[in-house]
Amino acid sequence: MLDKNGHRLILILIAAVECWGIFRVFAISCLSDWREPDIIMQLRLLGGHLPTFLLGYYLGNMRRRVHNGILIGVTLILFAFIALGTYWRTVQIGAYDTVFQSQSAGFEVILAACLFLIAKQNLDRPARFLRRIAIVPLFETVYLIHALIIFLLSIGPLSFPYIVGATALNFVASCLISKTLCSIPALCYPFTGIRYKDAKETCSWGATIRNFRQKNE
Repeated sequence: MLDKNGHRLILILIAAVECWGIFRVFAISCLSDWREPDIIMQLRLLGGHLPTFLLGYYLGNMRRRVHNGILIGVTLILFAFIALGTYWRTVQIGAYDTVFQSQSAGFEVILAACLFLIAKQNLDRPARFLRRIAIVPLFETVYLIHALIIFLLSIGPLSFPYIVGATALNFVASCLISKTLCSIPALCYPFTGIRYKDAKETCSWGATIRNFRQKNE
């Protein structure tokens, strides 16, 4: 219900948080006495993810089309920059560091925005193939549960191979937990956001076993 000025203000606040995230990457490496201003900390609600939620809304409703070549080029540049920056930072401090790949502000958010627009402009159409993949309806639930698992098992700086392996195991565990939750009527909607009558036809254990049997028959 905001007017144009209200939307402009929100976009300015989002831009401020994201630009600060980019500045923060270099400030941590260059400034010995580093402290984040309180005003920025106040804007980074929900761990900094609130601006990305709002940004997703604006990108989803954006009508202007961005040339795919520009989006792909920016995506590749940012991916390379984040990867090289992460490597440099890890070597510098002697432990795996994620300051270049913050999911709440900075380069990673811009990268995600480019990938989102690429998908929106080229893949935003009904896909029968995706409807048949049992894990697709659970993506939002998996995203929530994987964060909870990371929080519960967090044990400090880890090596890169360990991070890759732990991520893969986390994904598998999140999928199994999500499918189990959506297979229990009383827990399905509160924990997954999916109505049980939909889950039992698409992504519950019962639906998966039923589809497997139908394919084998």
